[in-house]
Amino acid sequence: MRVYQVSWGNVRNANGYILTPYENKKGYLKIGLFQNGKLYKRRVNRLVAQAFISNPDNLPQVNHKDGNKKNNSYTNLEWVTNEENREHAKRLRQGDIA
Repeated sequence: MRVYQVSWGNVRNANGYILTPYENKKGYLKIGLFQNGKLYKRRVNRLVAQAFISNPDNLPQVNHKDGNKKNNSYTNLEWVTNEENREHAKRLRQGDIA
């Protein structure tokens, strides 16, 4: 089993190297992680949120507060419902969020 470290916006392997994420079709940064010889592709924002942001209500989605899908700092992420995430995106499109 491989060991990875999630920091406030990056993922490191067991040797301490920061892994290079790639951008998926929707603009989110993803990373490939290996476990027991199998590749698992995961969104960096979700890994950071799981590591640093409590989710006592077991909310399903991670929202980027500033709307920048590449800003995966834990201070920019929050757990939200599907509806909250849709409303946030709508407000961003309308320019209601600075």
